[in-house]
Amino acid sequence: MTSHNSFFGWIYFFKINNNNILVNGVSDIGLLETPYPPIISSPSVVQILNNWNRADTGLFLSTMLVGTLLAYPGIKSTQTSHNFLKRRNFGICMAFTAFAALNFALMNSSYRLEGLVPNGLKANNVI
Repeated sequence: MTSHNSFFGWIYFFKINNNNILVNGVSDIGLLETPYPPIISSPSVVQILNNWNRADTGLFLSTMLVGTLLAYPGIKSTQTSHNFLKRRNFGICMAFTAFAALNFALMNSSYRLEGLVPNGLKANNVI
């Protein structure tokens, strides 16, 4: 259910370890040893887009769902009677959420190519 090419395969993107850039996993000499063999050590944007799979789609949709669930009550309780302003503010929140969701999904695809999250290859012995 959480393999590298399943809808919930993105769960490893948020795993806290020494290599996760989101939790400052960078040493003085660059990234620490990768837990999986890298496919491409420095992928280009085209390679990242070509590596898109179900896990990235799952991360995008899950982030959009969480963003919607967080934005809707806040916008609904806005102290204005103008529905136009509420719709505009909700649209702005959803645009930021879509940007963050796309960013997370592309980062997950890049991490898979770099060997930082499961990529279908046998794991290295990294602590």
